[in-house]
Amino acid sequence: MIYHRDMKIGRRKFLKSLAIAGAVATMGFSGCVSPEDPTPALTPTPTQTPEVTPGKVEEHEEGLDKQPLIEGGWDLDEFVGLTDEQRYRMELVNEIKAFALGLGFSETENFKRYVDELDAYHYYFYAPVTTLPYGLGDPELRFGVGTPEDVVIDLDEYDVFFFSIEAVAGVKTPVTRTLIEAPLSRFIHVVFHEEWHEQIDLPLVIEEPNAEVVSHIASMLFVEKKFGPCSEEYNALNQQWENKLRESAVYVDHYHQLETLYCQFHAKEISISETLRLKDGILESLGGEIEDIWGARPEQLNNAIIAFQMTYYRHLSLMHQVFLALNSDLERAIALFLAIPRQGEDATSLDEINDIEAEVICYLEDILDWQKAPPGR
Repeated sequence: MIYHRDMKIGRRKFLKSLAIAGAVATMGFSGCVSPEDPTPALTPTPTQTPEVTPGKVEEHEEGLDKQPLIEGGWDLDEFVGLTDEQRYRMELVNEIKAFALGLGFSETENFKRYVDELDAYHYYFYAPVTTLPYGLGDPELRFGVGTPEDVVIDLDEYDVFFFSIEAVAGVKTPVTRTLIEAPLSRFIHVVFHEEWHEQIDLPLVIEEPNAEVVSHIASMLFVEKKFGPCSEEYNALNQQWENKLRESAVYVDHYHQLETLYCQFHAKEISISETLRLKDGILESLGGEIEDIWGARPEQLNNAIIAFQMTYYRHLSLMHQVFLALNSDLERAIALFLAIPRQGEDATSLDEINDIEAEVICYLEDILDWQKAPPGR
């Protein structure tokens, strides 16, 4: 039995708006929301970019706008009443956005104002206790808006994942109170992550791992230039990135274990009680490995959060390999990511999502093959 608030928003629109800045980890959650409407807003269709193939990357790069890091940039009279730290953060947003332009991003209207009244946004996802959804976009991973205090779900029937996030992606996304109070490294990463979501339009199982690679690497490049490679902020971002790469493999492994288990259950090879017993063991193992990486276990660990995490982690390694194959040149990677095929297509079923996903994977693997080919091939 489930009692919850009506979404009052279409599934695709909500999922596209829920462009969260980074996979869930022990340090918390993030994202962004439009100030005009408390309902999450649709991320706009990205600006069309020229077709780019691996052999044309250098030619494309020559046209990139190499804007320098700048200071100021908008009327700081808008920030009257803010503390010195809050004004500094808002000024930093402008530097981040200018740096992003130099990497190949297009300008957005995100983060141009601070809204103190916007604190956190409360969401939940849920799935049957013996069903493992593919990730965000899969209709099996259902969703709503609410907190444990105002949502009632039968926990014998469903796994539920509640979370509060700093913001969600949308048009003219503001800086919220929880974002402006976040650790500086986190603040920088969120801005880059949400800026990137405005550049591409793909199913989230592709868009999120892509945004993770671009935003983490861009954040580290920015922080290295701004604060230095030995700064606390750089070390924090570098450690988080290493942890996420390790964690992605852990989630993928345990996802497949649960997937196999549930296949056995639905084939009537094992009972529900045995299935749940074995599930508990897999979750205990997953929690232990996550604790080894982050130093703490997730407070929630079940089918819903695992499916959510797989949105970010299933293809994270592939996206990272492409970046490395391009000699860790983020501008080259961005040029190729902007040219990923099938952007802007409406995919509401898992079959449609998987069809786009398969073509994108082929595109990325072709880049890897091209980079590995001997000169003159």
